[in-house]
Amino acid sequence: MNETMKSESKMEKPDAVSIAEAARRIGVSRRSVERGIAAGHIKAFWMGGRHLVPRSELVRIFAPMGAVA
Repeated sequence: MNETMKSESKMEKPDAVSIAEAARRIGVSRRSVERGIAAGHIKAFWMGGRHLVPRSELVRIFAPMGAVA
């Protein structure tokens, strides 16, 4: 796979999602995700002026339930 194709596939499936996208995938409100981040239950990082939730964190949260993000 050439470099252009690698970067395009990463753009299609980013390694992190916004709080709104995380909330949609989890099935809760955006505010619930924000509270989870503030309480330290959900790991997130600040980039480009917004919080992002790593996909691995969504998998970690739901792995015990058998779901995959």
